[in-house]
Order: sequence, then structure tokens, then C-alpha cells
Amino acid sequence: MKPQKIFTALALTALPVGIYAGGCANSATTDYDAGGTGKPDTSSSGASGSGSGSGSGGDDSSSSSGSSGSSGSSGSSGSSGSSGSGGGCSPGGLGSWAPSYTNAKSDPGACSTQDFTDYDTACHATGHTKATCDAWKAADAGHSTCLACLESQPTDSTWGPIVVYGGVYNINIGGCIQLTDSSNTSCEMASTNLMECEHQECDTPCPVTDATSFMAWQMCQQAADMADCMTYATGAMCEMSLSGNSTPCMPTMSLTFDTYLLQVAPIFCGGTAPDGGGTDGASDATGN
Repeated sequence: MKPQKIFTALALTALPVGIYAGGCANSATTDYDAGGTGKPDTSSSGASGSGSGSGSGGDDSSSSSGSSGSSGSSGSSGSSGSSGSGGGCSPGGLGSWAPSYTNAKSDPGACSTQDFTDYDTACHATGHTKATCDAWKAADAGHSTCLACLESQPTDSTWGPIVVYGGVYNINIGGCIQLTDSSNTSCEMASTNLMECEHQECDTPCPVTDATSFMAWQMCQQAADMADCMTYATGAMCEMSLSGNSTPCMPTMSLTFDTYLLQVAPIFCGGTAPDGGGTDGASDATGN
């Protein structure tokens, strides 16, 4: 589990990877979105939740994830949607699913420094609304080029810094590792495997359409990390010991989704990756 945009209040102990000491989900790796094209209007139901990093942040729907008014670390995303699915959903099982690895997208110069700041302000930071996000995305052709690098779908051939699974935005930690230390294939794969496992378990039973349903998804995510996804969660603990060029890829409890995004996105879309790592290495083709 990666930094998501809310801290949950479960008193879980001995949790693997993306769930950290104290029973809180890291709020930097995921954000939520209810439609895929803009963030919810925080003026209508301001939530104080902040995200954990996968992720899983656009409209009401990322990673994959803010909650409706739960106490989070950043308080950035309230929900403008109708009441969500609520709690009561649980992991749906992995079925025949098997992990796979999608290479990182590297598009130096796709976004300017100002683009990163403006996108974050319009779509993820405290005070954003769906209208501000939609307006930024539609502003000009340059924004379109930058957005194509920033946001990816799970079915894309390469992934940028944000992978959007339905209603959940996820920070692509595995891709960040690939671009900053192409030799660390084990950790980049482990991180991606965990993100995919959590979505396989929770996206169908816990669809995210607003802050309330995002909280339910996070609860499912935590349950999955303690059950079918535990092997992947344990493997992804490597994220917490990243160093050198990969230090910006490390999800820490001090981050919110938007600050983590500003830390990671330039590696994919701003300039040349520090390691010079590419996206076509044979060793990065699959993840187990």
C-alpha cells in the first residue's frame, strides 16, 4: 500500500509494508477520484482526510484516495459526491490473478516546473475543486502533453507517476524506483505487485465514488494486506529503505499525496532520470 490521501483509525499492529506503525495507512500514496477527470468539490463537504500513496488521486474518483472528513494528515480532499457505498465491503479474492510488471513511462520535458505545481494545486492540494482540475486539464495543448505523462490507466503499456484505477489514484512507486535505480528490480516489482494485488482484491467489492466509499476501499486494502496480499506487502517493505537516487521514491508518514506527487512526478515527466534507467530492460518485463 502506498501513500494514500487519508489516515484510517484502525489499531492494527505488526502490519506489513504500506501500513505503518500505529495502525495508520500512509496517506501519501493514494488519492480518490469519482469520475476520472477532476477532483471533488471540497466546498460542499470538506473532508480533513489526507491520502496514503498508492497511490492509489482528477474528479471525485486516486493511489490510489481521500476520505470524507476522517482525520487525515493533510485535510485536502472533501467529497462532493453523493453518499458512497460506505463500509461493509471486504476483499473479493484473487481468483486466477497473477502479478505482472508494467514499465515506467519516461517523457523528459513533458511538464514544466510550473505545470507540476499548477496540476497539483488544481487537482490534489488542499482547496482544489473538480472545477479547478477540469479547467487546468482543458486549458491548453501543453497541459494535455503533461497530463498524458502524469496520469496512466492500468491497461496502458507504460505507467507515469500516477496510475488511476477507477476511483483511486496511486503513486507509481515501482516505476519511480525503475527510473532512479534500474538495478533494483526486486523492489520495483514488489511495489507494483502489491498495488495490483490490492486493486484486484478491492476494486470490485468496494468501488470508489466519493470520500465515504474511499474510506471503505482503504479498509478493504488493509484487510487484503493482512491476508491474500500479505506476501506482496511483505516484499514491498523494501520501499522504506530506499536510498541514493531513489530516496524521493520512498513513501513516508510525513508526506501527503500532493507533496509526494511533487516529489516523484519530475522523475517521470520533468527531466532525465537520475539513474538514466530506461523503460525497456528485459529484467523489468515481469514481476513475481
